[in-house]
Amino acid sequence: MQNPVLIIIAEGQLAANERLGYQPVGELLRCGKICYDVGAVKRFKEYSPDQPLLLPPALNDWLKEGHLAYFIRDVVGELDLSAIYADYRCWRGGQPAYDPQMMVSLLLYGYCVGIASSRKIEQATYEQVPFQVLAADQHPDQDTICTFGRRHLEALSELFVQVLQLCLTSVPFGHGWTVS
Repeated sequence: MQNPVLIIIAEGQLAANERLGYQPVGELLRCGKICYDVGAVKRFKEYSPDQPLLLPPALNDWLKEGHLAYFIRDVVGELDLSAIYADYRCWRGGQPAYDPQMMVSLLLYGYCVGIASSRKIEQATYEQVPFQVLAADQHPDQDTICTFGRRHLEALSELFVQVLQLCLTSVPFGHGWTVS
């Protein structure tokens, strides 16, 4: 009989190897003629890309406190969006529109970070955490973003005036932001 081959593995891999059918033998894990040393020092953090989340992620935990995206969200929450909401009062069926507060937040944040293209904003809702937080992990397509901006151009320009007025009145916002 040949001596078993000794392969050193990290402790974190023990459970994974047991799921594969390897049997623990004292400090070793045996599979056929190969023994795995489970007492070795763990060299890597646990990595399980297929591990499902046990709870739905809280989007507010994705960014640090005080991030610009939170400031934008708080500012847009203080704005009077009634002119934009009024345009949607007569719903004619079809898919419901995206919430104007979200759309304004995406456009405003995009402008603040130098992304004005509706295609790039759409892509950012898939790839950039601040956009995902502002969109609540929804993904309006570039045509929807562009149409929203064109459709509400006058109301959006009035919102910029409102932002300046908020700045003049030193409105404190959540997440540690104060405009003065």
